[in-house]
Amino acid sequence: MKFKIVEEINTDKKLTDKELNFIIETIKRDCKYFLKESKSQQFFTGVTYDNKSNNVFFKKMVRHNRNPRDMSLELTNSLDNYFDKEYNLGGWKPRTQSKFFTSNKSTARGYGRTYNVFPIGNFKYLWSPDIEDLYTVFDAIGNESDIMQYLSDLLYVVSKYKTYDVKILDDIIDEVIGEEDKVFHDDYVSLFDDILYSLENYKTTDLDEADGEVMFGPAGTEYYLLSPEIITDDFLELLYT
Repeated sequence: MKFKIVEEINTDKKLTDKELNFIIETIKRDCKYFLKESKSQQFFTGVTYDNKSNNVFFKKMVRHNRNPRDMSLELTNSLDNYFDKEYNLGGWKPRTQSKFFTSNKSTARGYGRTYNVFPIGNFKYLWSPDIEDLYTVFDAIGNESDIMQYLSDLLYVVSKYKTYDVKILDDIIDEVIGEEDKVFHDDYVSLFDDILYSLENYKTTDLDEADGEVMFGPAGTEYYLLSPEIITDDFLELLYT
């Protein structure tokens, strides 16, 4: 029997050895770069749609226009521009042209049904050793639209610099904040300096060390999703040898 990724391998029954071998060999063949980079570290994602809810193994593709769940589109676009320039991503937009995964299974569960993720072929990734979820960095801002706008403008300007200091930040803030908010200048310097500092330590290597949110792409990158119930110690040993 020849299996195809688009066919359902149903969770209502125990997989046969032939089905398990098919999954293992498919991942080993198509996901060599990921297996090398992850070094047996598992990564998970939450899936909210249910049109493939009976499948334990199937293929998806990174979208070209991911809609942000918790951030404004304008701030998301500013972050895309900042990350691209700061980390030499070659035009990849990691907030809107990525699939997100995490080594924290409980975090992934909060976004839907949980699957293990296996990116196919070569791909780019970006993660921070200091940030589990980037949105938490912006919690202090809340829904303050003016501050979001200032931060968006600030990121566009700062992305022109490879390095910056508080003096540069001080001057930029004078340019981007409204006249009525000048009285809060020092507060903005403190807030935005903290945010920019948190964005400085992202990495494009050492995937196996990532213990929080990982963005991978670019758009069009394919990946496999596999139900974690399938993955045992024996499965992992066969996969990584």
